[in-house]
Amino acid sequence: MQMERLKASVVIPAKDASATIGEQLEALAAQDPPFSWEVVVADNRSVDSTRDVIAGYMERIPGLRVVDAGERPGASYARNVGAAAAGGDHLLFCDADDVVRSGWVEHLSAALDRADAVGGLLEDGAVGSPSGLHGRRERLQGGVDRALGFRRALSSNLGVRREVFFELGGFDETVFYVEDLEFSIRLQVEGYTLEGASQAIVNYRPGDTLRSDLRRQYRWAKIRPSIYKRFRGQGAQREALRGLARWALVIVGSPSVLLGVRWRHAWLARASRCAGHLVGSVQARCFCP
Repeated sequence: MQMERLKASVVIPAKDASATIGEQLEALAAQDPPFSWEVVVADNRSVDSTRDVIAGYMERIPGLRVVDAGERPGASYARNVGAAAAGGDHLLFCDADDVVRSGWVEHLSAALDRADAVGGLLEDGAVGSPSGLHGRRERLQGGVDRALGFRRALSSNLGVRREVFFELGGFDETVFYVEDLEFSIRLQVEGYTLEGASQAIVNYRPGDTLRSDLRRQYRWAKIRPSIYKRFRGQGAQREALRGLARWALVIVGSPSVLLGVRWRHAWLARASRCAGHLVGSVQARCFCP
């Protein structure tokens, strides 16, 4: 008897995710798509009880398994290892610290019937997330936004056709932050389509503390100048007006830190991004505000 081919594989990179991955697996256990699918967790050097938490869901999630991705650090490497071990025609990427919404597997996979790659919506509000602490809400309309002149989908809610993913060589393992931006641009430069999947929604978890969230903002901004430099010959744009507006809001809006917690955190987030862009531009020897 011929075995049914898997249509979709959910790939989750995980490192020391025992505190959060249970919520994600609980949400995946509630998925009921009308096709065969699996979940592959790529363990990137966890030293906590991540694997024990996963073991508790083995009987509840079809094809749930853990693959070792500990040879090198980094989420890009872990995603590539997970994708290589996956058997589905559609590769669906999410993170261990977020929570997919009802119907996520079905909606994201269905969108891949129409495009080479798709990005779903992100919304603040993962269970237990201190989203209100940071004074911001995040929603990517249509499943993709624009960055450096290209459409961008985030790896925390990304679907890619299997053959396209491997033709591109997967994620660039030398990029440790905004690897999804690099992947999205490279995908489009090579002539593939990137569309939105508005019904595929993930509850996104910001940093657990203000400091961790600001560090993330800084690191994301810091790497963007090097991404711009890499693709400026293929149409990447500096987005100077947006960058200058951000600097103006940081300078002119500095008194807003006295107006309350939400105003202060919003200002700190902008300041962190500005600092990251400045340091990244110096290191890349290429100005990108």
